[in-house]
Amino acid sequence: MAGLEEMVKGYAPTDLLYLRDSYMKACDCEVVCFKKDGKNAYVLARGTIFHPKSGGQPGDVGYIKGESGELEVKKVMGVWTDDGYYVIHYGKGSVGSGKANFQIDWETRYLYMKRHTAAHLLDHCLAEATGTKTLTLGSWLGDPAYLDYAGSMPSEDQIRMAERLENDYIHQGLPVSFSVISASDATRLGAPNEERLPKSAKELRLVRIGDFEWIPCGGTHVNNTKEIGHFTVKGVNKIEGGYRIYFDVDKAIG
Repeated sequence: MAGLEEMVKGYAPTDLLYLRDSYMKACDCEVVCFKKDGKNAYVLARGTIFHPKSGGQPGDVGYIKGESGELEVKKVMGVWTDDGYYVIHYGKGSVGSGKANFQIDWETRYLYMKRHTAAHLLDHCLAEATGTKTLTLGSWLGDPAYLDYAGSMPSEDQIRMAERLENDYIHQGLPVSFSVISASDATRLGAPNEERLPKSAKELRLVRIGDFEWIPCGGTHVNNTKEIGHFTVKGVNKIEGGYRIYFDVDKAIG
């Protein structure tokens, strides 16, 4: 569908329930706009537990079930406008306006949460192992999961040291905390990767593992590093301007 910005005009920004409680697997939300696209449809609701594809995290999948039908959510997209941030669900089926039950595929979401926290932790562990501050170029938390970094590729010993440090911190059970600050404060404090965040954002959500540095992030995370289970570096490749580290975590829900 062309012009998702047109679809959200006149509506309030989406209440991002997935940031308030990333462990919420289902909830009732009000569908405020529904647009058919052949056998598929676009859905906008007042709030959602579905995380859109953004920041290297794949969008959630699942179902939206209303009184008049059911939508199998295949894709979730975020739209920034001058009014704020909107989340649009796209998938197969039909669901009308009004109250509906939103259900995410929890097994997949929880894996993304563990990978996301592990990725933030790797930034710190890699810096500790190399003695050099890391600069993240990009990431992907789907399959295969990876992180891209700027600069020269670390040695094999440094990679393995970072892996050992990561698992040490995981097993320590470090808490993961969250905070929200104004975008101007983030700029003043020199928040990592702040330049990659949407310029229209008035507030930024920060994530912190243990007592490590705060990092701007709009993704979902576990509450404690122990939930990650075990971290494994799967491989390291050179890329333009840097290197890519493939990794994974325990896939068990626990």
